[in-house]
Amino acid sequence: MGGDLLRQLNTDLAALAETARSGLVRVGVRGMLGVGSGIIVHPAGLVLTNAHVVRGEPVRVRLADGREFTARVLGRDPAADLAVLLIGAMDLPALELAAAEPAAGSLVVALGHPWGVEAAASFGVVTGLSTDEAGREWVLVNLRLRPGNSGGPLVDAGGRVVGINTIMTGAETGAAVSVRAARAFLKRILAEHLRPAAAAG
Repeated sequence: MGGDLLRQLNTDLAALAETARSGLVRVGVRGMLGVGSGIIVHPAGLVLTNAHVVRGEPVRVRLADGREFTARVLGRDPAADLAVLLIGAMDLPALELAAAEPAAGSLVVALGHPWGVEAAASFGVVTGLSTDEAGREWVLVNLRLRPGNSGGPLVDAGGRVVGINTIMTGAETGAAVSVRAARAFLKRILAEHLRPAAAAG
């Protein structure tokens, strides 16, 4: 019976990772070494990533289907380590942002391109939530994030984004920007861009 449960868990986690990969993108800056990751958060071409992934221009985004685009940086906040990009594509497979933070003990999957390995998946468990001295909220997980994971999604068992993979805080502990912080950042940046359009209309 135990073997059957493990096999089912393995199948379910593999299927979860495969589904989430559709909303994972590769992000790079022309002329700079290394790449990062990003998350499609709206079918009309909105991509969320870490600010430290896009410290220059032009920014190039490659989709899971191989198409590449030059991205416009709509907003970048180094303090929050978040950035929003816009690419010229429609009907993209967006990932859903979770409505709440994950509970300690929750199974999660971190997706990204660590060391250039395309669309790699790492499985772990949420060890807790943390707020640092600057007031930034983090989701802590017992898995290793590597260069190339930054900006990629940390997803829960339902395939919802619960964090944005960012840094290692210890030998075995990775930290992701919380989904609550990501939601607030997206709302602020989109409001800044919608206000001028509304005024012009």
